[in-house]
Amino acid sequence: MVNTENNTQAGVALPSAESVLELLKLDPDGLMSIKPLSKRLQYQAVVMWLTDYKCPQEVSNNLEMVKGYLESFYHLGEVEDWERASQILFIQVPPIRESLHTQLSRWGYSQESIQLHSTLLGKLDRRWDSLCLNCLAKVYYSLEKYDKAIDYHQQDLHIAQDIKDRSGECIALESLGNVYEALGEYDKAIDYYQQSWQIAKDIGNCDREGGALRNLGSVYEALGE
Repeated sequence: MVNTENNTQAGVALPSAESVLELLKLDPDGLMSIKPLSKRLQYQAVVMWLTDYKCPQEVSNNLEMVKGYLESFYHLGEVEDWERASQILFIQVPPIRESLHTQLSRWGYSQESIQLHSTLLGKLDRRWDSLCLNCLAKVYYSLEKYDKAIDYHQQDLHIAQDIKDRSGECIALESLGNVYEALGEYDKAIDYYQQSWQIAKDIGNCDREGGALRNLGSVYEALGE
């Protein structure tokens, strides 16, 4: 259980600075050994933002509440410490204890979400690329920029197929179906939903199988069938 003591921002209890530093395996007492100086200063900035930043009490802006995390991500990026930067995205943020990158999208901070995931794209392994592509596609879908959503979902699908991630392939196909359904291109939507359903059935994922069937039902209802 992540400790949330002594880190209340705008009336909301965030994970403590100590627990986040532990997650990042970053010891403030060991920073002086980091060389060169320019690199050490970036890590010191990370610690400062995690330990010293306090959201003004009169501010109820969610982005200000998590500013310390976003600035820490930036400074970790400056030293290309992508592993630690990626962990920032999975810090559990109240009120519903979802990961930071999920909450940013839920709160409607599309540009911030795009910047974070675009920055990490191509910096870690292919599974991370898949996650970033999926998140980028969802953001562009929410912005009704469907061409970009399709492009990112297609890239995600290709990675899932290359690394033989059947579950990821199922999700990417379903997501493509969602986009084409939103565009009113029902034949394509049906094709993607059927492919997603077949994979879900093959791997025994009942939730995804049910979701694909519901999506198919939605399309056929729109077609009056």
